[in-house]
Amino acid sequence: MTLNPTSFQRRGFILVISSPSGAGKTTIAQQILERDFNVQRSISITDRPARPNERDGIDYFFVTPEKFSTLLEEGAFLEHTENHGIRYGTPKAAVEETLKVGKDLIFVIDVKGGRFLRESMREDVVSVFILPPSVQEQKHRLELRGGDSAKMITTRLTTARSEFPCAPEYDYIVINDDLDQATSKVEAIIRAERQRSIRFTNLPHLITLLEDELKDIL
Repeated sequence: MTLNPTSFQRRGFILVISSPSGAGKTTIAQQILERDFNVQRSISITDRPARPNERDGIDYFFVTPEKFSTLLEEGAFLEHTENHGIRYGTPKAAVEETLKVGKDLIFVIDVKGGRFLRESMREDVVSVFILPPSVQEQKHRLELRGGDSAKMITTRLTTARSEFPCAPEYDYIVINDDLDQATSKVEAIIRAERQRSIRFTNLPHLITLLEDELKDIL
């Protein structure tokens, strides 16, 4: 027999990308999604209104607070969190189905959601924490982004105080001082993690075939 990349059946993994607001996690994730067709973004459900540039079913699934509470009671979320009074949740069934067919999922979530996923799906999760080059640059990016009031920007920067210390919990750290370089580093992480032996669901079978072939030759 001859092994090649198509011989392997691979379970996908969850790439958790977290950072304080303004560090660039969403932009990095979007660049990866545009370049790598085997990566999909996990679309969360939220009970906040859509921003002007956001589309329902693409950026988030936007629901009313009442609907979100109903889904929560039904156990429909793999993880859920509340941030600045806004709730976010990940649909459980959709995640499992995607991983089974060998697709990788990007989760752009806060440190609370990232911690929950690492604890509940350790073998499926690879985590990356994005750091800004400076707080001043982080503030500048938040101002350029638009959609947030000056008060909200201050709130987001204040929240960063409790988020920065969480960086050591993550598998990888990437400083986003240059967007293209930071994205390339995350892409390298993805390529390496796809070769982990625990991802290949049919590896024992393939090893047995090689052992049988070796017996025939010897």
